[in-house]
Amino acid sequence: MRSLLIAISGMTVLYSFSDGEGKQWFVEQCAATGQGVWVEGKLWALVFSPLLHQSLFNLVFSGFVLWQFGAVLERWWGSKRFLFFVIVTGVGATAVGTLLDSFVMQGVPIIGMSSILCGCLAAYGVLFAEQPISLFGVMPLTGKKFAVGFVVLLSVSALSSGRWSDLAAYCFAVGFAWFLTKRRTKKQHNTIYWN
Repeated sequence: MRSLLIAISGMTVLYSFSDGEGKQWFVEQCAATGQGVWVEGKLWALVFSPLLHQSLFNLVFSGFVLWQFGAVLERWWGSKRFLFFVIVTGVGATAVGTLLDSFVMQGVPIIGMSSILCGCLAAYGVLFAEQPISLFGVMPLTGKKFAVGFVVLLSVSALSSGRWSDLAAYCFAVGFAWFLTKRRTKKQHNTIYWN
């Protein structure tokens, strides 16, 4: 978890302190688009795009959510399983989003770890559905309600701005998280231990 947050922070700091040409280079080389990944062959963008954030506010918010909910999942699953989960929800969701982008030809890059956050919150909502969460110390919610609300908020944001590739990435991440957690809970009779 710490290594992931350091990598994300490093990429964002490098991007933030770059001049105009440096920022353009980051977007061209590290931001995943359908054209860049599937036509130009910039497959490395699938890995670097989830690590890149365009604003420090986005970085702080994403880091907080990952630290708050990802840490719980990492303790539950273990570091290796959590890393596998993050890689699949980050790289896999970006691949699905760019694949859709190559068909709809929007050319909008998928940047940031929103798909990883969607996956983490969906997994948290399945594994800890009745766990109480106090949103800003005021609004009491259960894990399931918080996860559903957050995913719906991101999806509505993507739909209202017409970013179909982002929506496809979110759907992949949530579907993978649900599949992974539901499959394990059914297989082991509501007890999840990965050895």
